[in-house]
Amino acid sequence: MNSLKQLYKDIKTSWGKKFRWITAFFLLWIYRTIFMPAGDGGFAQALQIISLFSMLFIVYSHWQRKVVGIFRISNPPIRTLLLLYFYALLSATWAFMPAFSAFLSIQNFILMALTFWLLSMPKTFDGVEKSLVYLIMAMAFFSAIGGRYNVGWPIFIHLLQTGTCSAMCFAYCFAEWIKEKKDKKRLRFFRTVMLISFVLLVTSTSSGANASCVAGIGTAMLFSGHAMWGALMACIGIFAFIYQDQLMDLLLLIMPGKTKATIESATGRDRLWEQILYFAAQKPMFGWGFACAERVVSVKGTVLSPDAHNNYIGFYGSLGYAGCVLAALHFVTSLFSFFKNSLKRGYLGLMCAMVVALVNGYSYGFLSGKACVITIAYFAIIVAGYHFKRAQRLEQLIRR
Repeated sequence: MNSLKQLYKDIKTSWGKKFRWITAFFLLWIYRTIFMPAGDGGFAQALQIISLFSMLFIVYSHWQRKVVGIFRISNPPIRTLLLLYFYALLSATWAFMPAFSAFLSIQNFILMALTFWLLSMPKTFDGVEKSLVYLIMAMAFFSAIGGRYNVGWPIFIHLLQTGTCSAMCFAYCFAEWIKEKKDKKRLRFFRTVMLISFVLLVTSTSSGANASCVAGIGTAMLFSGHAMWGALMACIGIFAFIYQDQLMDLLLLIMPGKTKATIESATGRDRLWEQILYFAAQKPMFGWGFACAERVVSVKGTVLSPDAHNNYIGFYGSLGYAGCVLAALHFVTSLFSFFKNSLKRGYLGLMCAMVVALVNGYSYGFLSGKACVITIAYFAIIVAGYHFKRAQRLEQLIRR
């Protein structure tokens, strides 16, 4: 209970008077992306544009150097992600919907800059780490509330975005928890956050999020030297493989309204993916323009969908082979960077959280299309690697 009280006090302090207006516009942006469907027309689009650029204006007016700092540093994960979205912005010149493609590319630049600024505010490693965890947890909560608001507040509901953010948070905390030896306060913090994340993950009933969380936990065990924990995960994996029918019955029990066929076919997304691949083959090298693959299918095909529901198919359809190469470069560079620093505090957790995100990329196009709460959580993971190193260097200088 004391840990929960401290968690509340920390959040209240972080989102106090200094960030009142930024918080208000951020909540407005969240409201637009979660509660208002894209079909609401001009008002929804205006709300999204106003909230996004208002946040940028306020932050840029007071912390100009910290906002533009993301474009000046040589951090490989950040640089490769910026390169990917520069190409995405360039693709607007040949996009199926040029203005739409350009706006979503610019929106990702702004969200990256704002996330970079937010994590630049703390001066200590603990401050950066807590800001990262609180931000991802906030994304999970907003998604959980928004999803339940629309259907009558059920306890169990299929919410992929909630499940993904919860899994990322759980994987980060678990990896750092099993590696931490001395800091009892940090250990209590991780246990509290893992408990909250676990509840959100289970009640989201997302099989993709659950699978990605297991992948993140397995990665943590593999690279932290916990052989017994690794053996336990292997046993769970073998059990899941042998008793597939029983696990399917359990999924059907906790996912009312679904059938075995829809679960096995990624919730009926096979038809959408087939059509995206069909149209992508017509422009294989450079694609139809950022975030336009699903739009082409909706207009020229027979499936209506606002999202590709797959990062990798989405990148191929929207940005072609060139975009896939840039995306792969970013993923490999980021994982290698986190692995290289995994003996330091925070980096093993970042690597495990990124593994969760990459696995969930099979179910949701949070990087290849419109931004959502998972997009913000992912950007936070990427920029946190730079800020962890910055804070640790600053702490070393102070000790001297």
